Amino acid sequence: MTHSLGSILIIVGLASIILSQIGIGIHVFLTNPVKGIVGMFVPFYLWAYARRERAGRVLIQCWYAGLAALTTGVVLAS
Repeated sequence: MTHSLGSILIIVGLASIILSQIGIGIHVFLTNPVKGIVGMFVPFYLWAYARRERAGRVLIQCWYAGLAALTTGVVLAS
């Protein structure tokens, strides 16, 4: 049972991380295209910019939840 639950948590965690990263990128490009372009070249710029916006904070929390689900799934599957 824990192996299948671990697999499900890994898949859900990865999907959550990927979708929230795409959402953060789209959000930054829609609000300010210049900062979106800068974010493609400067590490952690999109994360720092998203922390200032309310919608960005929600997406970052979704990213953290996905990371927690991924970690829990790996622990359960091992």
